[in-house]
Amino acid sequence: MTSHSKINQAAKIIQNHGIVCYPTETLYALGVLFDSEKALKKIYTIKQRDPKKPISLLVSSVEMLEDIAEGINDTAQMLINEFWPGPLTLVFKISSKISKNIRTLLTAGTNTIGVRISSCAIAHELVKEVGKPITTTSANISGKKSSTDLSVIRKTLELDYYLAAEKDFLKIPSTVIDVTQVNPKIIREGAVTTEALKAFL
Repeated sequence: MTSHSKINQAAKIIQNHGIVCYPTETLYALGVLFDSEKALKKIYTIKQRDPKKPISLLVSSVEMLEDIAEGINDTAQMLINEFWPGPLTLVFKISSKISKNIRTLLTAGTNTIGVRISSCAIAHELVKEVGKPITTTSANISGKKSSTDLSVIRKTLELDYYLAAEKDFLKIPSTVIDVTQVNPKIIREGAVTTEALKAFL
């Protein structure tokens, strides 16, 4: 079992603008502090990621979500109640309280942000320990296949810390739903099926 000291160490690295590889229920992800310009730029460089692609975040509570998102409507609240923690990413308008530079880096100029609470205990504890939202972009070079083998990730990406998974991955990404409008829209079907979402959309 991953010790609290390892999660604590990973959290400290993130708080100091480092990059940590950590497991979620779907795949391995890269975590940095959501409001660290330096760390966010590092992620784009390391992943060779197109700056026009936004980055999603993990939170550990609805209270933390309210610090970064605006317009949490009734449908969004129902989806949160039903599917969080879990592999459902909801896209909200990003809070205007967040600095313009950070908003641009996270949202690629869209001013919307994908957020979820992970059902993976390690990921959840890590966010709680950091005390702020962290990024949850896949641990791979952009456009390449995501690996569930940590030794492959270690060889591919030079990061500050690696937390190993304890459970099998779903091996498919989270489902993404845009809840910025009155009628929510499925952007990507993933681990939560359209069938499971029918009653809410």
